[in-house]
Amino acid sequence: MKYLLNINETISNRLFIYYGQSVGLKKYFFGIVYYIMSQSRLLINLLRDIFIFKPDIIFVSKSFAPRYTLFINQILIKHLLKNRALIWDFDDDIINSNEINKFQKKLLLEKAKRIIVTHKYLKSVLPEEFYGKIIEIPTTDGSLDFNDSFEILNDRMSIFENEINITWLGTSYNLSNLYNISEHLNIIGNKVSNKSINLYVICDKPLNYKFTKINLVNIKWDRSVVKNIFKITHIGLMPLENNIYNSKKGGFKIIQYMSSSIPVVVSDVGVNIDIVGDNAGFVVDNDWLSPLEILCSDRNVWTEKSRGAYHQYISNYSYRENFNKLLRIFGEM
Repeated sequence: MKYLLNINETISNRLFIYYGQSVGLKKYFFGIVYYIMSQSRLLINLLRDIFIFKPDIIFVSKSFAPRYTLFINQILIKHLLKNRALIWDFDDDIINSNEINKFQKKLLLEKAKRIIVTHKYLKSVLPEEFYGKIIEIPTTDGSLDFNDSFEILNDRMSIFENEINITWLGTSYNLSNLYNISEHLNIIGNKVSNKSINLYVICDKPLNYKFTKINLVNIKWDRSVVKNIFKITHIGLMPLENNIYNSKKGGFKIIQYMSSSIPVVVSDVGVNIDIVGDNAGFVVDNDWLSPLEILCSDRNVWTEKSRGAYHQYISNYSYRENFNKLLRIFGEM
């Protein structure tokens, strides 16, 4: 079955980054611009869908627009959802973080025929009366899956004895998590003295930390850049503070690493331990030193975990399988 897809975005990537990076009065200014732009674009998108595109199925990722909804847009959203199938998908705890307002939460819960969440912990933030609508589909990303993954693995292996590349990928909002383990990384740089260790930080803001032996490389996020860095990455990091919000995260960055055959070292928070399993890397509480030292020093363990990471991705989180699951849901509407 073929579907004609129309994608509506309420905020541009540039404005999202500007808002996330700003502080003080600048933050307040971009917050106003952010709200005006999101509601204006939502209004235009709703009018276009109601009178021009007229979709049979509405797929909402997180929400129609963040936080507060103008009254005119509330009316249009209700009109759009009349006699149309609705699928609601979200992969972070937007309920307890107040990223979605009461109007949209109530409407999406009641109108949705299917609610897609990434794991059981996220399911628990919704009222039990709606559990019958919920389908668990893990988050995934097919854009970083190398078809020649084992050839890439051999290329990484060829420099393993002399150089180790460690990568952290995230937004500036999550940089504090990386700062929390920076001293652990610094110690590893001193302990593994026979190799050059590079730390690639791919983010909209730089990590400012004085390492003694590790070469810090800050890179501004860009999808093509990410793929190039992943080609040479030996270890992927995902440290998280253990709090309520982080416990509901879907582990998207872990799955991105694994799709590129990169073994991971991640915090024991939420669903992370289920994603990594036994062979894709290490899930840690406070001891970051031991797993990092093993992966930097032991070629056999690193190779085993690299192959295990890709196997875990293909077996449980492949983009193709998730896409087929979505098609089956569309077919039920």
